[in-house]
Amino acid sequence: MAPFVSQKLDFLMKLVDVSNNALGKAVSFDASYISRIRAGLRNLPTHTSFIEPASAFLARHITEEYQKDVMAKITSSGTQWPEDLGQAAACIAAWLRSPADEKVVSKSPPDASDLPSDFGEGNAVRFFYGNEGKRQAVIEFLSALLRLHGALPPLLLASDEDMSWMYEKKSFAREWASLLGAYIQKGGRIKIVHTIKRDIGEMMEAVKKWLPFYATGAIEPYHCTRLRDYIFRRSLFVAAGHSAVVSNSIESRVDGMANLLIVDTQAAIALEREFNNYLSLCQPLLSVFTPKNSDAFHHPMERLMKKGAGLITRHKLPLWGLFPKASVQKIARRLDCPLFAKTCEKMHRRLLDFFSTGQSVTEILRLPPPDTVRASGVVLTMTDLLAMPELRLNAEETADLIYAAAACMEKRPNYRIVFEQEDVPIMSILAQENGGTLLFSPQPPTVALYAGTIGISEAFYEYLGKMAVAGPDRKAVLKELRSYEESLRQGSPEPHT
Repeated sequence: MAPFVSQKLDFLMKLVDVSNNALGKAVSFDASYISRIRAGLRNLPTHTSFIEPASAFLARHITEEYQKDVMAKITSSGTQWPEDLGQAAACIAAWLRSPADEKVVSKSPPDASDLPSDFGEGNAVRFFYGNEGKRQAVIEFLSALLRLHGALPPLLLASDEDMSWMYEKKSFAREWASLLGAYIQKGGRIKIVHTIKRDIGEMMEAVKKWLPFYATGAIEPYHCTRLRDYIFRRSLFVAAGHSAVVSNSIESRVDGMANLLIVDTQAAIALEREFNNYLSLCQPLLSVFTPKNSDAFHHPMERLMKKGAGLITRHKLPLWGLFPKASVQKIARRLDCPLFAKTCEKMHRRLLDFFSTGQSVTEILRLPPPDTVRASGVVLTMTDLLAMPELRLNAEETADLIYAAAACMEKRPNYRIVFEQEDVPIMSILAQENGGTLLFSPQPPTVALYAGTIGISEAFYEYLGKMAVAGPDRKAVLKELRSYEESLRQGSPEPHT
């Protein structure tokens, strides 16, 4: 079986954020076997006892618009992903069974009829104007790449222009995600120079939009530390040796500005050289960690948990280091995972270092509903990056952690909890003052982005700091924590101390 085919399951599971353990339970296969399939060490089973239940299970997890758009594109199932779960499961099953070069349904991604007749036929340069024009140029640029046969040219992306063209129209954002996802799924690779001198809203939006693509490992991110005046701005999107989209603007004034779609080999080579000249002045921006390179993940964790600077987290549960010792041992025995106990002990010592030096630790929490925790527990994050199996806390164990966090808040004035009123974002955050920032997906399989760049870290720390200012006082927070703990226990044994 071709490697491309064996990677289909891996791509789909990353897209819908499903763990090996969860799929294994759904299809009655061992999680380690699912892992070997995703790594290309085992062929993808095509028999009905695997494909049918796996497809049905995965179809239920395709709920977001960008997921539907990507699946509609890569399975060639039409312009819309089926709302009927049975039809969706059938599309997935057919796609998983199909050879790498075979379309599942006759309708394919955009063909030549989707483009104006003059595209690439004697008109090496076409002009588009304003934000709407840039959106149209980018769609045609990416669509043309998807029609190429053989290996796709790498994408080289850099822009310090105003990003409103990408985010102000939701339908375009979905189409852009669909096209870019299809490009990566067909083997495309991307080098991108991010502009870090943006407001925090744009940075969070960028993280949200790019996270699914970073999960594939197909993107190399960079940033430029050189001083820029950000008056004269430029966008450069190059498909090496094939085509490009180029535009310029002054400050954020983009109305009516020209965007050039260039389809000329010589011009594309020249623009690739320009990009590489710029890239030579840049540095890597983010370290991307997934379970495939988890052995290197301890380095950023060591840097983030060092004493000497304040720490702010934004997540659903308090830090592991607050677990009571008896509860840690009980969980480790239940899951036969001694590493969990060692990790919690190490985190506990690090927290004590923070407290002993007078550094602040602030946690912005969005606690999961008690009914949900009692019914299905709550998954701990990042266990797969720490060489552990998936760990799901039951209601009593979650209550133990809440109890310990409340006790810590009562005892230590430099530890506090703030409740977030909005839904938990697509990324959880751990930021250290004048240190690094870790952004990670709240569910396994985990994608973690570590930024050691001071400018980014300061921006995220300040962003979280402003969130932490709001909310009720310590007494009200403690009362809510105790109420939440009591709701979880509902007659369970007394908390571990």
